[in-house]
Amino acid sequence: MEAEELAAAAAEEARSRQYDDDASSSSLSSPAFAATKHHASSLSLDAVIAPSSSPSPTPVEVAAEQARLERIALKASREAANKATAHARKIPPLATPHPSLNDSPHLAGLTPHIILDAKRTTGRESRYLATIAGRFRDEKLRGAWHTMCRTLGDPFDA
Repeated sequence: MEAEELAAAAAEEARSRQYDDDASSSSLSSPAFAATKHHASSLSLDAVIAPSSSPSPTPVEVAAEQARLERIALKASREAANKATAHARKIPPLATPHPSLNDSPHLAGLTPHIILDAKRTTGRESRYLATIAGRFRDEKLRGAWHTMCRTLGDPFDA
């Protein structure tokens, strides 16, 4: 998105330069004529409908737009640096051979989530059970885990 804004600002600046060159090369380039021409164009129907679509932004508008784009770029770079710093501070997760006994530091703040009915899991719980199954190295044990999840019923059904 920043690249598009920078490209738009560059295009506006080029249009502004072209307009300035055209105005200075015309035979009627007196300041009074330029002011009259600018005043007449500001009263046109296009200017009333969309005042921001004027063909030639003023130098103040160009400077304001460049300052705005610089602020956006500075903010984006600051956010990227903060994100990289926060990511570097995180403790990398460690895979453990026993998922139920995982006491890794990155899991210290998590509260346990109990799955009441393994047969009726959908979405997040289903992916969680599939991830646990994927950690088993023995194919027979992995198949038994899936079978157990399908055959377990609701513990509160009696």
